[in-house]
Amino acid sequence: MIDRRIFLRNTGLMGVGILSVGQIETMAAKILRTANDQGIIRRSLATTFVLEDVLRLVHLQDFSNDFVESLQINRQLFHRGAAFKLSDGKWSDLIEQTGLTWGNKDSRDDGQTLLALLGGASMYAPIDLHIPVASSEIEDLVPPLSDEHIYHDVWIMKEIQNADPSSSTISLSEQLDTDPADVAELFHLIRQRNLIRMHTIRPEFSDVETWLSQVLSLQHLLEEENERYARVYCNPISAGIDKEMITFYDREDPIIQLARGMQMSVTELQYDLSNAIEQAGAQSIYAQVLGHCMQRLEHWYTYLQGTLSKDSLVKKLSA
Repeated sequence: MIDRRIFLRNTGLMGVGILSVGQIETMAAKILRTANDQGIIRRSLATTFVLEDVLRLVHLQDFSNDFVESLQINRQLFHRGAAFKLSDGKWSDLIEQTGLTWGNKDSRDDGQTLLALLGGASMYAPIDLHIPVASSEIEDLVPPLSDEHIYHDVWIMKEIQNADPSSSTISLSEQLDTDPADVAELFHLIRQRNLIRMHTIRPEFSDVETWLSQVLSLQHLLEEENERYARVYCNPISAGIDKEMITFYDREDPIIQLARGMQMSVTELQYDLSNAIEQAGAQSIYAQVLGHCMQRLEHWYTYLQGTLSKDSLVKKLSA
């Protein structure tokens, strides 16, 4: 039997993805909408895991309290920003506006909101490069998730859950004594939040009937995928796939160990984050994407501190 609260808490998805009307109408959200760049719906869970781990790791970096707080209190906008692929030409003005509002005490709240949203947007490229994530625009739904996507997501989910010493270990190699229908319902809870965000990503889509029809079609697709997630979650992962999964997510990688340590509020961590980021490039795929995401936030921080020019930041984010 799976404890629903622990399932949601340990996967880091309990508070992610639901945006209030007030957040939807923020100045920063309007900027992304008018940027007219591609907004997507990521249906694999791996992206959410990465973004939550990034938000854990920022506490270990030499960032100011204001910088960390900007990302934490606007974490939902950080997630939302990661759904946008901004073209090179859009970064310059948005970066400049972030710097101006950040440096002005009268507009500091706007600066913090912009940082969270654009910081999230700067995560798009490393995630898209390293992790094969199925995605779509609301008008153009894509085929169901591949088995690879689902195995990756379930593998990471179990690894995250097993990092909690206070909860029962969930086997990676043995069948679970749990009804897959119950597990499918839990996957429904954590994946339906993508649906909640859809109309905010493409708000100019005015044909409500067509939009609703397509949302319902995607809802049906998600229900089928939730059943597939549950079957993989409840059944053993074969030895061959096991080896492949370790190349994707290896719990021994220092940057992953730091993320899990922060997840569990460990006070004495074994590794230094800067060294872990440097090593990540030669480690598992998940470690690589965490390392690249953290480097991008470091670039944002040095820009806001005045030690990196706007043009240099544009180059680094466009690379």
